[in-house]
Order: sequence, then structure tokens, then C-alpha cells
Amino acid sequence: MWASQACGTPRAGPSPRSPGHWCPGQHGKGFATEGARRALRAAYEDFGWTTAVSVVSVNNPASQAVALRMGATLEREITYRHGAAHVYRHVGLAALATG
Repeated sequence: MWASQACGTPRAGPSPRSPGHWCPGQHGKGFATEGARRALRAAYEDFGWTTAVSVVSVNNPASQAVALRMGATLEREITYRHGAAHVYRHVGLAALATG
């Protein structure tokens, strides 16, 4: 079971993005990184995606670290939902494997 299924469904965004809603008390255990890696791998291998984005609040260093661990690069800062957010670009399986 995905952590997002156990704790509530994440809201849909304007473009494909990695999971970002996790259970309280489970931070720092690698679940977000593992889930995001598996989701991206499925997107690339099963659905033919060549890129994806993670939209992360500027006030969320843990999720910023997850995006970077997965090989994403910071693309830009935007205003999103409730304030400033960073857009991290994920580009294919090669970047995912090295993260």
C-alpha cells in the first residue's frame, strides 16, 4: 500500500509529479524516496514518459532533498497553491538510477 493511500489521497496538480503526501511520523525513513523512485520508474518504463516534475514548497527541505536524491535538478521557482515552490525536473531513467 502506498503511504498516500494510507494517509489520504494527494491533490492533483497541473502536470505529472511525484508523490508528496506522507504519513506523520514516517519522515526520514526513506519511504518518500522509494515511493517516488518507483512511481517515476513506472512512468518512464510503463507509460513512456521522458520527463516529470516535482513541485515542492520552498519551506520543505525534506522533499527538496528527495527530489535531489532522485537526480532531479532545480528548474525554477513558481507561485503554487499556498506560496512559493521549487520545480524540480526529472529526466529519464538514467538520472533516476544515479540519484
